[in-house]
Amino acid sequence: MQIDMIPKEYRQLLPLNLLLLIGFVTLGKLFYANQILSANGILIITGLLLVIYAEIITYRRLKKRRN
Repeated sequence: MQIDMIPKEYRQLLPLNLLLLIGFVTLGKLFYANQILSANGILIITGLLLVIYAEIITYRRLKKRRN
């Protein structure tokens, strides 16, 4: 997928999506190593929830600005 295909106002969501991808990959590695309930796992889960929340807020602001 080319970056030109993404509308200009939604390109600022790309860093958040990359953070989510990195977080899910790391979470998968911890799950595979049975360390999901360790301190690292809890920090990563908390971080992922914060990134998802930030993405929802950003998307809502972009949607309001577009209308």
